Amino acid sequence: MHAMKFRSTFLVAAFIALPILLLGQHTNPAPLDTITPLYPDALIESGKDGVAKLTFVVNKKGLVEDPMVTEASEPEFGDAALVAITEWRFKPATFDGKPISQKVSLPFQFTASPENKLNAQVGRKVFKMIDVEPVRTRDLDERPVVVEKPRAPYPPALAGSGLDERVAVNVTIGPDGKVYNPEVLDMDRPIFLIPALVGAAGYVFEPPMKDGKPVYCTFEMTIWVYEGDTPPGRGETGRRPLPDGS
Repeated sequence: MHAMKFRSTFLVAAFIALPILLLGQHTNPAPLDTITPLYPDALIESGKDGVAKLTFVVNKKGLVEDPMVTEASEPEFGDAALVAITEWRFKPATFDGKPISQKVSLPFQFTASPENKLNAQVGRKVFKMIDVEPVRTRDLDERPVVVEKPRAPYPPALAGSGLDERVAVNVTIGPDGKVYNPEVLDMDRPIFLIPALVGAAGYVFEPPMKDGKPVYCTFEMTIWVYEGDTPPGRGETGRRPLPDGS
């Protein structure tokens, strides 16, 4: 079984050409060739999202000069944005049809992959490559026995809503009894994705056994994500409507 693959991403927010005081026909610089900033290696295990804002000059040839970080939630995000922006090429600003230099401000938003966010919340590497075929649950000496059953965290954005969700998750239980490579099989609302995966990854089982030896095995489980002290009853669907009726 292969580990789930996610990608860390970045977004470029509004491109802002800083105003200049000129009387005449003026056009702002426009990006022609862009390079995607890489999510910093040093922050991968943190699972952090972040932003970096740069100012720089687009010269008459459309090249970037004097780039500076004006704001960064983490220094590494600023460094990554600086490395990328030096490779950008622009159509230069013009005044009365002639190219001119102009100062520009540009924010970059970085988003950690769901995989890295999950690893950070659980405190260990949850997704990994497994070079053997996991044993099916029905082929084990006995069904997996739960040792620790943590509660899935509730999404802060839904605090006070009373909403809950029942999420079907497929996992691989390792010879150490820990859960690896959780994969959601059935879920209605994406906001419950990370909480459900965190809940599943926190389970600990007695080591699954096949012919008396500990093995990797596949296992399907149900994770409830709910608010309050009382878990939903077995007869409930866990799919109550959102406040807006959706």
